[in-house]
Order: sequence, then C-alpha cells, then structure tokens
Amino acid sequence: MRYRDRAPVDDDGVAWQCRAAEQIANRLGFETGDDRAGGSPAIPETRVSRALEAGSLTAARRGLKLALAALVTAAFVLAGDARTPVLVELFTSEGCSSCPPADALLIKLETQQPFAPARVIALSQHVDYWDRLGWKDPFSSPAFTGRQREYTRGDSYTPQMIVDGGAAFVGSDVAKAGMAIQKAALAPKAPINLSRGAQSGTLRIHAEGLPDTPADVMLAIVEDNLVTNVERGENAGKSIAHVAVARRLSAIGKTKGGSFTGDAVIKLDRTWKHENVRAVVFVQERLTRRILGVQAIPLDEAR
Repeated sequence: MRYRDRAPVDDDGVAWQCRAAEQIANRLGFETGDDRAGGSPAIPETRVSRALEAGSLTAARRGLKLALAALVTAAFVLAGDARTPVLVELFTSEGCSSCPPADALLIKLETQQPFAPARVIALSQHVDYWDRLGWKDPFSSPAFTGRQREYTRGDSYTPQMIVDGGAAFVGSDVAKAGMAIQKAALAPKAPINLSRGAQSGTLRIHAEGLPDTPADVMLAIVEDNLVTNVERGENAGKSIAHVAVARRLSAIGKTKGGSFTGDAVIKLDRTWKHENVRAVVFVQERLTRRILGVQAIPLDEAR
C-alpha cells in the first residue's frame, strides 16, 4: 500500500541534463543536491561538476527525471496567461508515513502553479485502508478507496498521483508530476462553464465540445486550508496540511451528443469553513478514464 523504493536510473549519459534538473526543483522549493560541508549551498553546476569530477554519477542519476521535466518546461512555456486546466488527483492518507511529502507537493502545485501551460486543479482523496493501523484519517472514505481501485484494478498504494485520469506515479515524485502535468496541458480540453443555478443552492454546469463517447460528469466538493495534528500511527506528532480535500464526490450526469447542461444541488456540512470550499467539476470518459474537461469555482461565487 505504501511506496517504499524505486529502481535506480541506469543511464550514465545524464551530465548535461542535471544542469537543468535544478530549475524545476527550485521552482517548487525542493533541494536536489548536497551542500558543501559547513558552507553555503553550492550552485547547481558546481554540485553536478563536483559529483562528476569525483567519478560518481549518483547525484547525476538522481537529477535525471527532474532534468527531463525542466526541458519540457522550457520547450512548452506559452506566451500570455492562458493556461489549460489539468486535474491532479492525489490518493493519500494521514496514517501513511510516506504521504506528507505528497500532500506538500499538491499544495505547491495548487498554490504556486509552477508548470506552464497548465493550470492545476487539485483533488485530494483520502483512502480508508490505513484507518485500521493506528490513526483514523478524518477525511477518509471508502468511496475514495473505491475510486482509486477503479484506476489501479486492485493494486493500490499511497501516495499515488494521477494526472488527467492517465499518468499514475508515486505522489511525491516532483519530476514525474511536472512532466505529466505539462504533457496533459498540451491535450485539448472541452470548456466547462460554472455559474449560479436558477434555484438557490444550485450550481449550473454547461460543457460543450466533448467527444461523442460515453462520459460521466463528476462533481467534487473540496475544502482548502485543512490541518490535522496526528496523534497516533506512523505520523504521530506531526501536523499535516492539506489542500483541495474531497468532502464529497459524485457522478451527477452523463454527456449526450458531446455536451452537458444541468443544475447540481450543493449541500454543505456546517462543520466546514464555507469560505474555503470550492466545487470541482470534471468530465471523465468512461472507457479510457481520461479527463475531457475540468473546471473549479469557489462556492461563494456559485450559491
């Protein structure tokens, strides 16, 4: 269930890539190289050169995936502010000691939006299969476990990140996240318009330009700025912050003829901080699981 280890990269021709690797990590505030003992951090080129001159490619290999993501960034940054919405799902648990770094990464993706031309729309889903191991996650639900199993067909683990219903990888892998998000942003997306419904407490949803294939319209109610002080289990004593925590997730309709129009009833729990609550709507192709369109709106703009 928990990610533990990965095979090392076996490509020795990575020196030039490592000089670019730091760019993507620095965007997100992550450190990828070793500092000089007792001194200030070395610049990326110095760190890489030092490793190579010593005859060791360990540090170089470590930066390979980050380098590739940085190169994708350089190749596909677009002029202007136009960005393509990309759904980034994270399956996580407060009972899993490997999950806090992935939770932190999702916060950075949502708040910093570092990967042009994408606009990340995050969706954090807390699974329940860790609840029996010392700490019951207050945000967990068997529904989210079930959704993860629809993707993985039973081979589930945490943390797992899934981008636009396709690329799946360990949820704390910065480089894979960057590459998958930027690649997803290059695919065309159907526009989704969200607005106040005709009746109080409803959300009007209109999507068009969709493929004429079976697809579900999904509505997630998410809450930001949540923090838990974990008292037991693998993360005992830690304070874990979350973004875009799924409070509810349901299918509200099906597309027909490449479009969808309808109103969804929005029900909020009194314990939620309504100023931190958003609606995330996405259209998911039933056969391939790919995301055809996604949009989000603060609920104070929609109710």
